[in-house]
Amino acid sequence: MTLKRLFLYFFVFVFTQSFYGQIDYKFHHNTDLPIPNYSFNNDSSYHSFQILQMPFLGLDFQTYSNPSLHNFLTESNNQYVINLNDYKESFHTTANHLLDIKNMFFYFSQKKDYTIKSYGFMHRLFGEFSLSNELIALIVDGNYPHLNQTINLNHNYARLYNYFALFYGQANRINDQSLFAFKLKFLKGFLSFGFDTRDFNILVSDNFETEENPFSSTLNTDLSYFMNSDYSILSNLGLAVDLEFQHQLSDKLNLYTQISDLGFISWREDQYTSQGSFNFDGIHYALDEDIVTEFNNIYDTIVDIFNMRENNNVKSINLLPFEIDCGVNFDSHLSAEFFINYNLKKLYNSFLHTGSISYLYYFNTIELSIISNYSFNQFNYTNFTFFLHKKWNNMFHTNMYVKNILGFFNNYDFGVGQGGGVGCELLLSF
Repeated sequence: MTLKRLFLYFFVFVFTQSFYGQIDYKFHHNTDLPIPNYSFNNDSSYHSFQILQMPFLGLDFQTYSNPSLHNFLTESNNQYVINLNDYKESFHTTANHLLDIKNMFFYFSQKKDYTIKSYGFMHRLFGEFSLSNELIALIVDGNYPHLNQTINLNHNYARLYNYFALFYGQANRINDQSLFAFKLKFLKGFLSFGFDTRDFNILVSDNFETEENPFSSTLNTDLSYFMNSDYSILSNLGLAVDLEFQHQLSDKLNLYTQISDLGFISWREDQYTSQGSFNFDGIHYALDEDIVTEFNNIYDTIVDIFNMRENNNVKSINLLPFEIDCGVNFDSHLSAEFFINYNLKKLYNSFLHTGSISYLYYFNTIELSIISNYSFNQFNYTNFTFFLHKKWNNMFHTNMYVKNILGFFNNYDFGVGQGGGVGCELLLSF
């Protein structure tokens, strides 16, 4: 049974199981949705509630890929095969791949009067890497197609961060039109890894019409990589904040902005760098010299120039991949809401811009609320997301979403490899 069929059965099962119970006009969630975390009309009113997320039942998984995975990843005899030649042909400049996994291990929220307080413990794994077309072409075709041309390998990097967060949050109504919320996170880093190639280039030239050796080469390197070196409990600590502000222009129109994961982790790392330049136009020696000795001298020279320089237990402060959202919310007070959102996500050396339109509808007859969302960015222009919320027995909340539905069921027309995601959680209200 393929992974796609298993996911389809799981989706249908959860959907059908959600047609039981009772719904209200307020739903709680910790998933990655392009809508405000708080509802002004409900969270700023004078009523109380308590929400407890069932431990280890919160998952938020997202991935983006450009080029799409199906362009170079094939399945054969129950094995996945990466075709590097297809990979090279599927993009022109750089290939980008993102992975973002969040697990909410524990979450508790309590509202009393006009104040909401929340506590929680979560985990996040974020990975990003980019490869240049020149590097893949060099691996696949060698340097012959680029004879007498400089091969620049400057746009290759990778970043991987794995950390835990213990947080405290609070939301308050400032006045009759405004709401402000914050979440303070205490971070513990578990794994940090990365590499970069900066001024890295190769030039191989022919000298056929000269008296020099037939070929000469020039190699310039400027590369580095790192990995955290300390795994003790009190190492790799950091802080981050989430901020949200809402302003009600009218009974039906709200403006909002929010910042997520704005902070840093102070890592202890082992860092390795190599910077050097080497010109080679053959071995020059006289008849009375030992050619083996000359080879050894060249080898020693290359090792000295390109030897990795190591710095151990270095303190390095790295920013988290934070996000900024701005948007407008229209509430019709007739079981429907409309959202327009702009998201800015900080990557290693660039920003990911995403626009989205969401429509939320409450089905009173079947006691269900659904959000349909369309979003677009540089990775995917046909990303449709389906979010389902269910509350039953006046106690339990079930949240689930699936990103890039069209791409999931039709890879070649819409490209699930360009981006996708799933999220689910079970909450208890009392």
